[in-house]
Amino acid sequence: MKSLYLVVAVISLLSTTDAANILFFNGLGEGSHFTVAAEIARELIHSSHSVTFLISDAYSHHKEDTTFSKLFNFEVFKHSLPLDNVRNRISGMTQAAFDDRLFMYQMTNMNRLVNETNQDCSDLLENEEIMNRLQAAKFDLTFYDPMWPCSAILADIIGAPHVALSPTAFLAAHCRLFGGETNPAFVPELGTGLPVRMSFGQRLKNTAWSLLNDALVSLFIDAPYKDLSGVPEAQRKKGVKKIMEETSLWIINSDPIIDIPVTLMPNVVIAPGMSTKPAKPLDRLRHSLTPEKQAMFVKSFGQLKQKVIWQWKGDNPPVNLPENIRTMKWIPQNDLLGHKKTRLFIYQGGNNGLYEAIYHAVPLLVLPIIGDQSDVAQRVHERGIGKRLNPITITSESLLESIREVLDTPSFQKNIDKLSEMFHDRPMTSQKKVAFIVEHLLKFGADHLRSPVHDLNFIALNMLDVYTVLLSILLLVLYITYKIIKYIVLVLISFLQKRT
Repeated sequence: MKSLYLVVAVISLLSTTDAANILFFNGLGEGSHFTVAAEIARELIHSSHSVTFLISDAYSHHKEDTTFSKLFNFEVFKHSLPLDNVRNRISGMTQAAFDDRLFMYQMTNMNRLVNETNQDCSDLLENEEIMNRLQAAKFDLTFYDPMWPCSAILADIIGAPHVALSPTAFLAAHCRLFGGETNPAFVPELGTGLPVRMSFGQRLKNTAWSLLNDALVSLFIDAPYKDLSGVPEAQRKKGVKKIMEETSLWIINSDPIIDIPVTLMPNVVIAPGMSTKPAKPLDRLRHSLTPEKQAMFVKSFGQLKQKVIWQWKGDNPPVNLPENIRTMKWIPQNDLLGHKKTRLFIYQGGNNGLYEAIYHAVPLLVLPIIGDQSDVAQRVHERGIGKRLNPITITSESLLESIREVLDTPSFQKNIDKLSEMFHDRPMTSQKKVAFIVEHLLKFGADHLRSPVHDLNFIALNMLDVYTVLLSILLLVLYITYKIIKYIVLVLISFLQKRT
């Protein structure tokens, strides 16, 4: 009996944290945002925590997928907008980027996009049935997506400590929210595609973008949500920016081996490559063909001796393809990159794809379209692990030339081999690292991690009062020095006049 008690005692000591009830609301449930959240949630499940995902009915297929449904609970809210509108919200940007109309498309559609995402938020917050269930669940922790302000508002309504989970590349705007260094001399703004080492003109452009981004946050994020139906009065008064500043923990999908080296606060966890993992064996790849032809890519790919696996999400993939090209609606990207015969990865510049390529040491060609993709492309170019392509000026000849350059130049493979080795040289995976810090937060709270920067007003934060006092002292010293010198000069002049 004594032995039994001893075993129970040891097991109790090994149990570091009580099982927590955790809510994930990382966007509507789409793409890389859901993928990264699911990987973190899976690790938390292994630590005996309970996880619930809040998603929209536009992506409710996750609830039916046994890969996720056997692990997670799901809450699904309904859109008042047509679901195709929700799923295809930014699809027009891709074609606009290739036609050199992206900037005009964004400007002319910004108001529509903001109104639609605001409507999504109202659809959720005004759904009393779901909101009552979420509040009754008494979550111990809430994960939200800083790219969608509504998720931060919901996290604040829930009332539990909240964690910002960002799957994107490092964003200077996020850095300002958690109190980090965002000197525009070396921290490029989102979407600028600027290098870390900038010329005078680039620093001038980056500073202008920094000021513009702050204005856009106020105009398109803070202001609209204060007047949005369904937002409680407490969250209206506080505002989205203040809610994000009060975030207990920030998890950033970034690594200085490829991303911008910046000063971070204690409540910021660098967790790169959260979607990376060892590759699984590939099933036999199938392809489907329909009448439409995409001549430029087909012409370039058809001249290669290598096989090309082409993910085609549209309804009409190109026809009459050369034998070396196969199209697929869905590709097990991580597993394909981990295949021993994969030589090159051509993609649009998503952050998850970047780290999966680094993890498996596959050089890249990046064709950036929107958001942080141009920034990812710039980092790839700077580190010499691939090339950046221009969607406006690209031709079949330039594409083929770039492919052959990366395949035939050993330095690209050598550079990414080194980055991959650096990436793997860490004591634990990013998923386990996040799970560890989350359990630390659940046990001890996050007050000791929070930066005091948000407790300071503009004058104190920028040391304007201190600089004013120092400047006053300097001016006083200069004035006294001037008076002393003037007095000495006058005495000398008087003395010389008396002698003459």
